[in-house]
Amino acid sequence: LNTVMCCFTDDKDDREEIPDNSEVCAHDLRDSRRSNHINRGWAEFDNNANTYCTGFTYASDKGDATNRFKGNSLLDISFRNTVENGYVKNIPGAPMCACIEQMPTVSRADCRTTSVSDESLTYTIVNGALEVTKITANVEFSACEVDDLKVHAEQYDIDLSEHLVGDEGCESSKQEMRNEKFWVPTKIDNVYEEIPEDQWQLVAGKGSRFWPLKPNQKAEYDAEFRAMLGEAPFVVRRYCDSCAPSHRDIYYKRLTPLPEGLDFLDLFLSNWRNDEGNEFHKDFELYSSIDDAKAESNEWTFCNFNYGGIGFPRDCGPTGRIDCQWNSYSRGICGGRHNAFDHAFYVPVVETTR
Repeated sequence: LNTVMCCFTDDKDDREEIPDNSEVCAHDLRDSRRSNHINRGWAEFDNNANTYCTGFTYASDKGDATNRFKGNSLLDISFRNTVENGYVKNIPGAPMCACIEQMPTVSRADCRTTSVSDESLTYTIVNGALEVTKITANVEFSACEVDDLKVHAEQYDIDLSEHLVGDEGCESSKQEMRNEKFWVPTKIDNVYEEIPEDQWQLVAGKGSRFWPLKPNQKAEYDAEFRAMLGEAPFVVRRYCDSCAPSHRDIYYKRLTPLPEGLDFLDLFLSNWRNDEGNEFHKDFELYSSIDDAKAESNEWTFCNFNYGGIGFPRDCGPTGRIDCQWNSYSRGICGGRHNAFDHAFYVPVVETTR
């Protein structure tokens, strides 16, 4: 298509915010696999970030100045924008500058043009051979007469409508991409539920809810965990996206004061035990909802403990034993369709159960 485009998403050195002249729609990642190193896949964008796109076209005739000086034109839309305007960073998964076929679909792009004058060539003939010693030209860059790359390309009979889709074309271009990839929308109930940050504070997690804990700081983490919880009664919540429905959301309600010497956080992470003041139906109860925890109704009826490296809640269940819903931060977990691969522990930010 004889068209090159650059798209920038940030401004270096904390300068003024980058101009937002385009919406990013979608990108077939295979089109730019040499730069993103992804062989297959596609990306869709929600346009929360400002994006500035600009480009140029050149003639197919290799003798035309726009073709011969296309390298200079690339320097104009790329390096000049970084040096003079501070524009940096590419659209994720795409090159910052490339032939338009390798770039994401966007709504529009500004247009630059190159004009060349006063070309001269200095040469000598030595022993019958032509030797060029100097080439000079006056090369100038400017905005196109109509500062719209799609409109400008039409004078070269170049149709960019599949790449520059207009302000209302993003959704249709995304749908075309989905159809091309044979994407069928599906829905899994209650997966990756959003836990309100103003109500629940994340303590530790794995998988899709990963929250790192540094090794060899167990005492510090346990002290911080206790400080978050305060005095009993209080709750600790585990939300597990990958668990069976019965174990997706569990509330541990502490009824008695925590004894000294109990590594309380480790009880949940890797060593679920019923000694040292963690006795079922005496020191704590388990519930399937915050409302039950508040009302102290529908307590779980079964719990077991004391298997090295197995954390919360081992095989505890609402009405009986349920295997493989436990987590561990010191060993592997169960395989199968439902396990605790994606989970996190939370404590209340506000007093939700007292």
